Amino acid sequence: MAKQAQPIQPVEPEEVYLVSKVNRKLIIPKDKRSFPNKETLAFTFKAGIPQKVPAYAAKAYAESYPHVYSIVRDGEAEAIISKAPTVTQTAEVAAPSDFNAVVFLNNNHPLTKDKLITLGDKEVFQIAGTLELNPDPNTPKGKLIEQILTEVEVRNK
Repeated sequence: MAKQAQPIQPVEPEEVYLVSKVNRKLIIPKDKRSFPNKETLAFTFKAGIPQKVPAYAAKAYAESYPHVYSIVRDGEAEAIISKAPTVTQTAEVAAPSDFNAVVFLNNNHPLTKDKLITLGDKEVFQIAGTLELNPDPNTPKGKLIEQILTEVEVRNK
């Protein structure tokens, strides 16, 4: 009697590409239940740009939050990544900015809500980035101004 061939089990890759529909920072703590990571993992996603993450994390987040995350095949991800830098370089060249958030913060002491309201959205987001607040692009300007004022007050104590 001949031995029957065992079906070959596909080997899952250790890392796969995960893409987010929004700018988001994903933090997976080391003690998170049902995740085998030995240390805290942090990934910063730009909307539409794939990033390699452990396969177990990609599967869990793509299934739990399909409206935000999806898994992308390697070929598609590499095509998106190869196109992405040219798009961002074009955007940076098209919109040069002479606004300096550090100079603004240094020259406007004490910082007040009235001074921040006079700025455009782009400048307020630059100040928030300088203060490392990492705002969501959809954060309303008023809320972001309050966060900036609170952060500056805390740092000045």
